[in-house]
Amino acid sequence: MLCADGTFLLRLQSGRWGESEYLGKYSSSDSTVTFDFAASNLAGAWNAVGKLRGDTMTVVYNDVMVMANCIGGPYLRQAVP
Repeated sequence: MLCADGTFLLRLQSGRWGESEYLGKYSSSDSTVTFDFAASNLAGAWNAVGKLRGDTMTVVYNDVMVMANCIGGPYLRQAVP
């Protein structure tokens, strides 16, 4: 969820780990969204870049997040109730 104040919440569901939430700040320019997560690990900071096209955002995580088993790819916009 992207909030108007420049913060975001990423909620993930895993059969192995259950539900996890990650907070951070984002900035955007044209169709690119840059995510800076509040979380990190000993390997370094967590960040990602998303490219918007229609109702889809394709996310590429940095190497630190990939090593923590974060898998990028396309995400479909979901209406907030």
